[in-house]
Amino acid sequence: MKEKDKNRFGLYIIAINIILILFLLTEEKSDINYGIVAIVSSIVAILFNIKILVNTKKKIYNSISLIINIIIFLFLVYFVITKYNII
Repeated sequence: MKEKDKNRFGLYIIAINIILILFLLTEEKSDINYGIVAIVSSIVAILFNIKILVNTKKKIYNSISLIINIIIFLFLVYFVITKYNII
C-alpha cells in the first residue's frame, strides 16, 4: 500500500462503515439484529482506525476519522436504543 493510501485509510474506513450502516438500517425488515451488526461494524471500524493511527507517520487524517467514527458509534447506539425501545 502506498504511503498516501496509508495516511487516508481512516477516511476509507468511514466511507465503508457509513455505507454498511445505511444498508443495514434502511432495510424494510430491519430488527434489533441489524442494529447490533451495525454497532459491531462501528466498533471494528474504530479498532481499525486505532491500529492504522499507531502504524502511520502522518496522523491528521486518521485522527479525524477516528473521532468521526466514535461520533458515528455514539449516534448509532442512541439510534438503536431509541428505535427498538431497549430502555
